[in-house]
Amino acid sequence: MAKINIAGPVKRTRVIIPPGRRLGNVLTSYLRLMSQHEAPEIFDLWCGLGAISSAVGRQVSMDMRYFEVFSNLFIVLTAPAGTARKSTALKNARRLLTTIPGLHFTPQQATPQAMMKRMADIGTAGEEHQSIITYSYEFGLFLGKGSKQDEMADFLCDAYDCNPDFEKETVGRGLESITRPWMNLNAGVTPEWIKDHMSSGALETGMVSRILWIFADQRKLSNPLPERNPEMEQLSLDIINDLTHISTLKGNMTLEPSATEFYKSWYMDDKRFPSSTQTRMGNYYERKHIHLLKTAMLLSLGESDSMVIEKRDLVAALEMLEQIEPGMQRAFTGVGKNAFASDLERLTGQISHAGETGIGYGPLLNANYHALQKEELDKVLSQLVSMQRIRLSTGGKYVSRNI
Repeated sequence: MAKINIAGPVKRTRVIIPPGRRLGNVLTSYLRLMSQHEAPEIFDLWCGLGAISSAVGRQVSMDMRYFEVFSNLFIVLTAPAGTARKSTALKNARRLLTTIPGLHFTPQQATPQAMMKRMADIGTAGEEHQSIITYSYEFGLFLGKGSKQDEMADFLCDAYDCNPDFEKETVGRGLESITRPWMNLNAGVTPEWIKDHMSSGALETGMVSRILWIFADQRKLSNPLPERNPEMEQLSLDIINDLTHISTLKGNMTLEPSATEFYKSWYMDDKRFPSSTQTRMGNYYERKHIHLLKTAMLLSLGESDSMVIEKRDLVAALEMLEQIEPGMQRAFTGVGKNAFASDLERLTGQISHAGETGIGYGPLLNANYHALQKEELDKVLSQLVSMQRIRLSTGGKYVSRNI
């Protein structure tokens, strides 16, 4: 069966003895545990993958001869304010991870210097690797503005790559050197913040291509009054048990022969690069093979201790990346020269949410008076019709062409 269908330093106070697995698949079990809250499944899927990544830290890697691929992910849940429950999804994942011994978390807001100090202190405490986990429910506050944002973007690029002997010059502590750095990032942001506050410097550092921007614009209404029950309580304990087990795994992961052939064939196929794409996302496709390997590593770790990536892991990982790519484009639609880019996306969503019955001009004008004059609304609607995103029905209502 396929696995997926769609502060101060803290010393380890004891040696963690692998408890053994209880679950067939941590990730699918995690999705089941989170099925009754309002965050969309796509958010929980990647938060679950981020939890597996956080548990294993720098202890597992792939040797690519000229470089190593580590299991860390930079995941940023992206949704309009108040819609898709970004913070809920992030907090649920973090809550589980805080029960696992030996993991190190950073504050929601921290400077690059503070995070370097945290990693350095972990090394001083005698840890084999300096792995840190960041959960930021407001990525804008974490990233900062102006020169601080550019500095943080540079730091994130270096931290993502996990190169050994990572060095940074700090004002108070001089040259800070981290022998075995590793960082996992899990955050939330709105497309509006990206459009209004992300600097060109931050966009051009390569940070954007290292982040998986998981976009959603609708909450999931499943259970208005979810209740605790023994089955779900036990499932939570089993997931914690298996994440603790995963935190003890160490070594080099390899590809099985069929996975090797699949990866080679995909890698050498020029069709995996879009013929045209937005400038902001172009570098993502240049780095997609790394995202693919990282995701496949985590799918394998979520199910077994074999340290072997099977072909089905790569196939499932590729499906997961292809699933989020249209949303990644939407996350950056407002970044550019078109002053109405964010309005185009907002109205597309409003009309789509109206379903088959559509929505009239008057309600759209009332819903957007704070952002658009009547003449501007007319231009946006006309452009959406020309783009074939919407149509005007015989009843005089605007209907999404995706319905």
